[in-house]
Amino acid sequence: MWSVARSPGERMWVTVTHRKGDQLIGILDNYAVFAFLKPDEKMKFHIDDIIDCIFEEDDVEEAELAA
Repeated sequence: MWSVARSPGERMWVTVTHRKGDQLIGILDNYAVFAFLKPDEKMKFHIDDIIDCIFEEDDVEEAELAA
C-alpha cells in the first residue's frame, strides 16, 4: 500500500511488466487519488507492497475447465 505524507495509504491496480528479484515494475491500471499518478504510468515497487494479485494463468485454466 502506497502512502504519501499526511495522506492515507492507497491501493492501486498495477499490471506487472518486469521483475528482478523482489523489485517490480508495472503500469498503473486505475486513477490514484493520493499518490498523484495517472493511469498507464510506469511505477517501481517492492514485492512486499502487493496485497492481492490475479495471475493470467488462472484465467486460462478457468477457460479450459469451462470448455
